[in-house]
Amino acid sequence: MDRTSLYALLTLLSCLPHAFSRCPKQCSCVLKTGKKVVFCSTGNITLIPVSEMDINIHELTITAPPNSQNNLTIGRIFLKFTNLETVRITRSGVPAIGDSSFWPGRRLKVLDLSCNAISFLRESDFNGLKNLQELDLSDNEIFAAPSAPFRHLLNLKKLNLARNRLLVLVPR
Repeated sequence: MDRTSLYALLTLLSCLPHAFSRCPKQCSCVLKTGKKVVFCSTGNITLIPVSEMDINIHELTITAPPNSQNNLTIGRIFLKFTNLETVRITRSGVPAIGDSSFWPGRRLKVLDLSCNAISFLRESDFNGLKNLQELDLSDNEIFAAPSAPFRHLLNLKKLNLARNRLLVLVPR
């Protein structure tokens, strides 16, 4: 490769978005159709590594193989991730969603918290998620589903509560 071609290639590479500029070591980070995606599937994660993630990510997936389940809690750790459109935290032992954990979540459209240990839903769990379209809470330990937590989900089109311990759906 001659010098001119090499210079052109280096210039082009320097103009590309830095998809890998901040990527947790136990995750992989890719650029998929122009969107930054973080995928963590090694298992045995006890803390969501948000301090190691690029704040401009669009999609976050945290999961684990059957023999190495994660042990995570969720809190208000997503505040700076204003471009998040999809969050999948599965097979992670999450016991509860937490007060406004995904707030402000203006762009969040898909939230998958399936295969965890969530046992109840609180009114403030989905604060700020007015644009959420898909919510998957399947394969948890939820025993009652009051209507109050869902009142914030103005654009919800798909809700999955399969394989929980639901005894009753509490009416409004």
